Amino acid sequence: MFQSAEWREREYDRQAADAVCAALPSGFPPFLAHVLASRGVDSRCVEEYLAPDLKSLPPPRDLPGVCECAGRILDDVERGREIVVYGDYDADGVCATAIMTRTLVALGANVAGFIPKRHGEGYGLTGAAMKRLFEEHPDVGLLVTVDNGVNAVAEIDAIKSRGVAVVVTDHHLPGSELPHADAMAEPKVKAPKYLENLCGAGVAFCVAQELVCQAKERGLYPEDGPKIAGPLMILAGVATVTDVMPLVGANRTLVSAALRYFRHTAPVGLKALFLADGQKPMDRLNARDFGFFVGPRLNAAGRMALGQYAYDLVSTDEIEKARLLAVKLKDWNAERRGIEERMAGEAFAQLVEGAAAQVVSDAGLEKEWHPGVAGIVASRVLESAAVPVAVVVGCYGSARAPDGYNVRDALAECEQFLERFGGHAAAAGFTVKDGMLAEFTEAFRSACAKQGAVASAACRVFDGWVEGRDITLEFCEAVARLEPFGEGNDEPVFGIANVALRDVRPFGEDGRHLSFLFADRSIPRAVWWNHGDRAEAIRAKSGCRFDFLVKAKVSDFGYEPHPELTVEDVRISAV
Repeated sequence: MFQSAEWREREYDRQAADAVCAALPSGFPPFLAHVLASRGVDSRCVEEYLAPDLKSLPPPRDLPGVCECAGRILDDVERGREIVVYGDYDADGVCATAIMTRTLVALGANVAGFIPKRHGEGYGLTGAAMKRLFEEHPDVGLLVTVDNGVNAVAEIDAIKSRGVAVVVTDHHLPGSELPHADAMAEPKVKAPKYLENLCGAGVAFCVAQELVCQAKERGLYPEDGPKIAGPLMILAGVATVTDVMPLVGANRTLVSAALRYFRHTAPVGLKALFLADGQKPMDRLNARDFGFFVGPRLNAAGRMALGQYAYDLVSTDEIEKARLLAVKLKDWNAERRGIEERMAGEAFAQLVEGAAAQVVSDAGLEKEWHPGVAGIVASRVLESAAVPVAVVVGCYGSARAPDGYNVRDALAECEQFLERFGGHAAAAGFTVKDGMLAEFTEAFRSACAKQGAVASAACRVFDGWVEGRDITLEFCEAVARLEPFGEGNDEPVFGIANVALRDVRPFGEDGRHLSFLFADRSIPRAVWWNHGDRAEAIRAKSGCRFDFLVKAKVSDFGYEPHPELTVEDVRISAV
């Protein structure tokens, strides 16, 4: 009941950890040396890791195709031809679109941003979206894709047959054939390893920097022209987190700078999101705020209405317009959460114990599900089921899988029951043929069973055991210096062994969360989010001692900054 997974201490090179320890600043907890070593931080790079500097970012020209893209775009800027920047309806896509259009507006271009509709048009250069684009922009001379395009071979050929030039900027895995674009910047194609994990907005940021550089060389942008680099950098940093890119190397430096300068240089729309919800001060943000606050609100527009609203928010410089749009996105996100809770509850009720994969749908339910929320629900079910999950809404589906599985390959084995499918190992989308849901369900479970993977949830990795009383404010502040945390740079998790509890108490709406106070009052309060339902079971073992896996944070909720623990897992101590 208290332990659903094995606990395994993270391995690290002790000799490397000793070298890192010797390079740590004075007063820095030596214990954190092995945390850094386990994440591949070399002793010679400790100072740079603890204080990332924008000057260490690689030059944009290191990304193949950037110079050609910028040059081709500037040719049409000089000619005065209409340029359309074609993006995507998710947070990365709208940020990338805003980066490119903001830059081109500063260069005096005749430019417009275009965001396809999730419902009815779908991702990429679809026929329905292109029909609308040419209706709205009949005189377009150049189409610049951001966060899409590398797999649109036939679609780009069709666009070029109309006399429209195409520049592709993307970051997705290409297929066997590359598009015949006029220029292309794509980190998955011949890019150096240190740039291969850029998100769509990160690629757009590289092209934007090169655009300004070449524009100055051509006399199109005066040396004292508008300062646009700050807002563009913030947008790229936000998108890097929301698109779950690895926070290592250039990405980590970019996100660190975006957090550091957010208060002063962020676009007014992003600031308005925080002001609309009364969030914490903008000079105390961390990557989690980008991923769990900004991202869901930007994505809510595309899920519940139109991604165009999110693009309008991040591209406007009008404070009142930004305020009104931020309220809209806040409301849509609240609506999305309500729908998500209903769908998740109905999805959990359909789970089949011991199944090799879980397939849930709204078939036969009194109220239909919302297709824009299917992916989120699939992720929530995955957390509990620890096997691949497919959520089907009508005929449209979203699939998610834990480490060790390849959900796209599993869908490929079900191809005879699908109209279309696409994605990658961890996440994919698909459309079930009419009347084939039962056949698809059986085939999907069989395909996942054959993969024979072991879900990552079967093992919880942590960074080592600490004494609870040693987790002081100073310790938490030192941990915070290792931020930004995220994909590829996990937030440290510590084990606290053999502790007794003084109080266990649900809190929050409907007692959704759980608060722990320890008999040893020197150990900070601990919070276990979304586990309020465990209260009675833990109280029933009140005479036992427990082991905890926790994250250590600085909290300023309610009063002055203080240490607080976030619980990852609990088990009855074997000591």
